[in-house]
Amino acid sequence: MYLKIHEDDGCVTIIARDHTKTRLKGTCFRGPYCQKAGNFFRWHSLQSLFRDELVKEDFLTLVDELWDGKDLGTHSTTIEHDDNVGWESTVPANTYPQEELEKFQLNKGACALRVKPDPNKRAPVTNFVTIVFDLETNDIGYPVVIIQSVYPGFDVGELSGNVTEREGRVFFDWNYPGEETAQRP
Repeated sequence: MYLKIHEDDGCVTIIARDHTKTRLKGTCFRGPYCQKAGNFFRWHSLQSLFRDELVKEDFLTLVDELWDGKDLGTHSTTIEHDDNVGWESTVPANTYPQEELEKFQLNKGACALRVKPDPNKRAPVTNFVTIVFDLETNDIGYPVVIIQSVYPGFDVGELSGNVTEREGRVFFDWNYPGEETAQRP
């Protein structure tokens, strides 16, 4: 994805590399009728996410602040939307008793607790969207944003170490069913 947004004082380029788009298509942009944890039903792609005026305005405001402060590097933001956007992939750790949780590996360097499968439980609907990105500069001195991740719900921080211990959140598997909702496009 390559998106150039023109502002009064210049432009911002937003890029998502192919491997990021492919990964997100299999987790967060699985279509509005895939009622699973970590999936958006409001948007079908990164392009449609950044066409949403509320998301675009909040995100560009943050990028402008970081740019003005010369704060290049990796950042994340959680934007509260006016409407529900998808299903959470995490919840506060105290939501479920310990016996309803199991340990799992997020990746080689990260572990966490997740909710055990239960036909009576559902991943909650959320109106929050988290965007993880790198802020860089281009040859002519304008900001370049490289999207690393996007997901419905709250920011869980870096995926390293014991994420549940550090962030106080437990995960749902990507195939965990989501709550019923009437707010689909």
